[in-house]
Amino acid sequence: MATASATDFTTTATNLFSSLTIEDKEKKFETFSLLWLDRDMNYTSRNWKTQKKLRESINYFKRFNNLSTCEKWIRQRQIQDEKVILIVSGAYGKEILPNIYQLPQLVGVYVYCLNKEIHEKWAKNYKNKGCEVIINSDELIAKISKDQKDRQQFENAATSMSTASVSSSNASSGLSTQENSSSELNGNFLWSQLLIQVLLKMKHAVNDRQELINICNETSTMQDIDTLIAFRFFITDLYQQLQSEANDDDNRTPTVCVFRDQLRSKDELDGMKLIIRKYLLLNSCLSTTLNQKVAFNFISNVALATNDLCRVVFEIDIDPSLINVEPYADISLQSFFQQEAEILFMLGSIFKINEIKTRTDCISVIKLHLAGINNNPELQDLTDYMNKNLGEKADLTSLGAVLKGMDKYDQAKKCYERQANEMDYKNPIEVVCRYTELGNVAYAEGKHVLAIFYHETVLKLFQSSVNGEEIQANNYNNLGLAYNDNGDYEIALSCCNKTLNIYKKMYNNDDDNLEFAHVYFNIGLTCLL
Repeated sequence: MATASATDFTTTATNLFSSLTIEDKEKKFETFSLLWLDRDMNYTSRNWKTQKKLRESINYFKRFNNLSTCEKWIRQRQIQDEKVILIVSGAYGKEILPNIYQLPQLVGVYVYCLNKEIHEKWAKNYKNKGCEVIINSDELIAKISKDQKDRQQFENAATSMSTASVSSSNASSGLSTQENSSSELNGNFLWSQLLIQVLLKMKHAVNDRQELINICNETSTMQDIDTLIAFRFFITDLYQQLQSEANDDDNRTPTVCVFRDQLRSKDELDGMKLIIRKYLLLNSCLSTTLNQKVAFNFISNVALATNDLCRVVFEIDIDPSLINVEPYADISLQSFFQQEAEILFMLGSIFKINEIKTRTDCISVIKLHLAGINNNPELQDLTDYMNKNLGEKADLTSLGAVLKGMDKYDQAKKCYERQANEMDYKNPIEVVCRYTELGNVAYAEGKHVLAIFYHETVLKLFQSSVNGEEIQANNYNNLGLAYNDNGDYEIALSCCNKTLNIYKKMYNNDDDNLEFAHVYFNIGLTCLL
């Protein structure tokens, strides 16, 4: 094995990392995006003023003069869970809408043109997206402003929840083994629990506050993994404060029922009716009130922006003796509206749906009770999985491994990329592990060329003084799999043989070791193709 100084290795690793083409997604934090697609987009003073006015309603604004580029951008929003409002010229609208009108991320369309009569003929086919034909800029601004207030009202009212596929009638429904429980349990439910636990257990660095400030300065409202990690300082602090309040006997409320009013779509309400006696998990903090009248009076006076919305009140029963739940506390003394008697639940809180009833005034009452993930037979699989895969030492590496096992490759990649950006280049094993993880995710995604690049990068680092025969053998094995799936069978076979030779040296030619079986299997697979 060649040797080199620590400085040489650090230089090599840094140079290699700087050459990696980690995808640099466009960063933005708003839920809503306003696009303007027009082949003849010109930047006159009038257009500039119109765009400036539109940004008062939707801050994120993007112009396109190429149809295919715009369509590609819109399609990518489905992965990032964003909502798109499109202003489009008559000519382009007729071309692009047949291709995108069924996309769920497209929530509004405005055809801005000169001839309303001509374009209304085809635009009527897209009324499900609220498609409007408008010829006047002032009318366009007013219409988008009004519609956006309605959209934002609904967005703000809806607290994000996800469900677990574990019912009280059959706690092990769909769970055949402990090993596959992560995929059988509702993915979003498990993912949310794992992420929250990692955020709470991550060690804090000296620049955590500044990272949060930087994000706040960009008016963050959309919660992707990068944003959540940046907010870990605040999340941990909030958790600790709620825990402190909950442990203070003077602040512990004897009340066992709280209320939360919301607007929900009919589809959401119907979906909840299908999961009665199952679980909801909070992906955000939940503010509730001890005062039943406050909740019902407020929701009764909220106007319904569309016929698709329903008035809902959550009625939540709390057993004060329940332990091992996420913290909640009476924060009335800290609240600006003390008369609302506010009880705040920490994100990650779990509730069970007991029943849903609709009153004569058309308000649907959803009755829940607070549940704990620990010591709960119905959620035991989730508890066991988290204890096995996270334990007390939770970090982004362990979270990335769990997400990869759940086939959430994009999220796993973000965990590993962030770890790679923050790693210590003077630690050879850490550098090798980060690249190996990125290579394994790329392979799982079917990006074999990228996987080859990562694993070959690792082998280059071995030439710069990384010791560890087992790690090197594992990388040759990974490289062989990637080459095999890429159709480069001779190179794949060569990698397998190199893996085999390392194992023979490690185990003194004792081929009874299980590692040999894996290599021989891969060699056989390659020779068959």
